Amino acid sequence: MSSIFFLDSITNITTIISKNRDIMGPEVCEMVKNTSAGAMNSTLRIYYADGTILSGGGFVQRTEDMPSFEEIVSREPKIYSIHKDPLHPNNKIIEHMMPVIKDGDIVAMASVVLVPEAVEHVIPVYGFNGQSSFFLIDKKTGEIMIDTFDKLGDNIYTGIADGISPGKKYSLDTWANDVRIGKDSNFSFSLDDKKYYVHSIQTFNHDWAIAVVADSNVVFDKVYDLRFSFVVILMLEVVAFFLYLI
Repeated sequence: MSSIFFLDSITNITTIISKNRDIMGPEVCEMVKNTSAGAMNSTLRIYYADGTILSGGGFVQRTEDMPSFEEIVSREPKIYSIHKDPLHPNNKIIEHMMPVIKDGDIVAMASVVLVPEAVEHVIPVYGFNGQSSFFLIDKKTGEIMIDTFDKLGDNIYTGIADGISPGKKYSLDTWANDVRIGKDSNFSFSLDDKKYYVHSIQTFNHDWAIAVVADSNVVFDKVYDLRFSFVVILMLEVVAFFLYLI
């Protein structure tokens, strides 16, 4: 199975389909089956205007509980935030979609599919002697899409885990609002008798924010306090770079 960067993957598949007389022909089927994209080895899918879906396993027909083509169609490339996988309802995925345009009409949407859990095993977060974690937040909904910390909850707006106690001079509502409006922000909290420090920034994709979380004792140790900002920014840039390659 070949593995190429996301932008190349999605551009190649849309070009091949648009140039094919048969947009469901064997060349398209083979490319979808045998190509993986980016650092995550993400799979490809094609959503056709008639409701047919092509994945590595072949063709399936859209069912009533799946989004319609009208709901996902777009003339511009788009990242669809975390949602239930229409082919595997027990899973959640993130999809990068690009329209397939033929004779001026959008005949399909090509998709690179990312399983969020896969990112946790690939993206390195080396800061603070490996004592740090990160999470990726959907700014619109507050949902935590990718989480290597796994203690904060599932939604920073509505679903913070019980036992989270904001530190002095810090407000969960203020931090959550900063995330919502795309402002770089800090937050401190206590959980299970430990204190943690969080720094969040907006990603290259303006729909998301990335946050790094580490034990406060580590963050503000003499070894780290003067270079905290540099370390955090570097770590966040590494995460953003990997996400760009999915």
